[in-house]
Amino acid sequence: MWFSFEKNEDKISSKAIISKRFSKAKGMKYSQKHRCNYIVVDTFIDNIAVRLFYVRSSKRAPWCGMLSTHTELDFHKAYEIYAIHWSIEVILKDCKQNLRLGKCQSRDFSAHIDHSSIVFLQYNILSTARRLYNY
Repeated sequence: MWFSFEKNEDKISSKAIISKRFSKAKGMKYSQKHRCNYIVVDTFIDNIAVRLFYVRSSKRAPWCGMLSTHTELDFHKAYEIYAIHWSIEVILKDCKQNLRLGKCQSRDFSAHIDHSSIVFLQYNILSTARRLYNY
């Protein structure tokens, strides 16, 4: 993905933003709450203002990026929103792979609702059992 720092300016890659524009002294910060280094960059994609968050957990870890069109969002709030979103994605992936979510072949809408409810009840029971037996 290509970014520009001003509207209608030359475009620059994400890797170049990290390597050329920011160093420890200039823009990199450390979050003790989340135990990671981060960089916040306000930029444009096709003349749309966005805020980029680059995050890495250690000095050897690769930079991971988050993008938001809400340009007044701070890093901590963006990280918390992403963590909630990621946990939902993990739950859906587990339910689809292991509990056959979305495999109902009925033509009745209420059967699909029942199927989804049963799958999520199964997930809750199994995750509770896993938590109890693994600790």
